[in-house]
Amino acid sequence: MIVRLMGRGQWRLDDALIDELNRIDAALDDDINRGDATEFREHLAAMHRLIEERGEPLPADEIVPSDAFVPPVDCSLEELRKLMDPDGLIPGGPAREAVDGR
Repeated sequence: MIVRLMGRGQWRLDDALIDELNRIDAALDDDINRGDATEFREHLAAMHRLIEERGEPLPADEIVPSDAFVPPVDCSLEELRKLMDPDGLIPGGPAREAVDGR
């Protein structure tokens, strides 16, 4: 999967990271529903850290279609609310189903 960290470039992610990202994605969804800006910032920062630490950054001259877009860590709760679709930020959410029964 290719993920674009908005303002930071593109990252190639191993399939093993997807479940972990979907757990964070589900937590972000809960944060949005509760309007919890503090938890939301922590979860978004955790998503960025996981991608940057365990993903493989693509060279700046290699631009490929992204499967997911993750907003910058300084986006607001309201901005994230507008960016989220029903499936969250990361597609293919088996972890989301496990967390909230969807």
